[in-house]
Amino acid sequence: MRSVNPGFAWPDRLATLRIDRQIRLPLLAMRVLLTGATGFVGSHILAELRQRGHEVRAVARRPEDQPQTSGVEWVRGDFTSLLSAELWQPYLVDVDAVVNAVGIIREAGGLRFEELHAQAPMALFEAARMRGVPRVVQISAAGVRPGTPFEYFSSKSRADDALLKGGAGGALVLRPSLIYGRDGQSAQLFRSLASLPVIPLVGDGSSSFRPLLVEDLAVLVANALESEAMPEGVFEVGGADALTLRELLLAVRAWLNAESDPAARSWRHGPTISVPLPLVRLAARAGDITGIGPLDSGMLGMLIESRAADIAPLRSAFAFMPRGLRKHFQEHPSSEPERWHTRLKMVRVPLRILVASIWIITPVVSLARWDFSIGLLRDSGLPEAILPVLLCLSCALEVLVAAAILVRFRVTGVGILQLAMIGFYTVFLSATSPELWLDPFGPLSKNLPLIGAVLVLMALDE
Repeated sequence: MRSVNPGFAWPDRLATLRIDRQIRLPLLAMRVLLTGATGFVGSHILAELRQRGHEVRAVARRPEDQPQTSGVEWVRGDFTSLLSAELWQPYLVDVDAVVNAVGIIREAGGLRFEELHAQAPMALFEAARMRGVPRVVQISAAGVRPGTPFEYFSSKSRADDALLKGGAGGALVLRPSLIYGRDGQSAQLFRSLASLPVIPLVGDGSSSFRPLLVEDLAVLVANALESEAMPEGVFEVGGADALTLRELLLAVRAWLNAESDPAARSWRHGPTISVPLPLVRLAARAGDITGIGPLDSGMLGMLIESRAADIAPLRSAFAFMPRGLRKHFQEHPSSEPERWHTRLKMVRVPLRILVASIWIITPVVSLARWDFSIGLLRDSGLPEAILPVLLCLSCALEVLVAAAILVRFRVTGVGILQLAMIGFYTVFLSATSPELWLDPFGPLSKNLPLIGAVLVLMALDE
């Protein structure tokens, strides 16, 4: 894959200016530099710009993995290293507009808020100012403000301020509320919670949002770029519906149950349970330490402080008004594959833990009941001297299998190993102690559903 080519030839094509989805006016195609193009938000912005005929230079860490599409030039760029305006200069050759859609919800794997949300965007905005790029759009987040204790917000705030105070015109900061899309992580989390028999709520579930469909955010960005006079400054962005966390989860539950009438009681009433904040904070703290799970302390704090965005300025400055989530659910009912996917996704983690626990409990019990375990091996006729070694090796292997299951190491290989071990133990004990098949506690018959559980886990985790 080639690096950025300062002489990239942009086709001279006509695009379409869409003030809304009905009115269309002609406009020469723009040349847009898009960062975060492979992410959840960025990929939708890319699709919207390409649908309108604009040419996009899309930045990605691994451009060779991206599909080659007409009108899209994939270029290599890593936000963790593009921390100066000089490094951004080649990316901005022949560019009419810049859209920054890079963002992470938590720090992991060497990705840090300061670099991705602040330093790299600030360098990009300075480079755009130096080159005289007339339009720059920054995708920020609702809740960004000076002095916030949350690094997610404070890092974005520094970039927002740098863009707005940079002295160049054509600077637009969009601060969306909760972004919802069928392929988004937040949507998957809400679906999983809503599919539980009783929906858990953080505290009393009164945190409020204006869920914004990711497709509508992409339309807002494209409309802003195409406007004769692009709106400038900061705009809180959200959908038409202001929903509490409880109302949001119940709406998702009704959608999953294929209940299409938003006025129905089921959209606003259902089985919920308030989880005390100390317990939620404990779970968030565990997420801080392990990096596992959907929640950490920062995300919990942002959730607790969440308030529905004020979209009055948005209504007056933009001709397009984002839709409400309830109406979207009504117009786009859930499909059977989506319902299956949601329910199976909730099963995956508990099933992984249960299967791993079997491989942990078995060696513990085997070692605790040493004489009984050695007696089972003795019935095989193997030399007495090697029986303790075989038992210890077997227990060690089972503990390693449990660890591999929990960290999802080589899912298929470990799954095949489990099936082989279960099959071997079943055949071995059937030959040496067939009476175990008649044991009322079913020490051998339980291996049959365990095989099924392993197969299901392999399919879910692969």
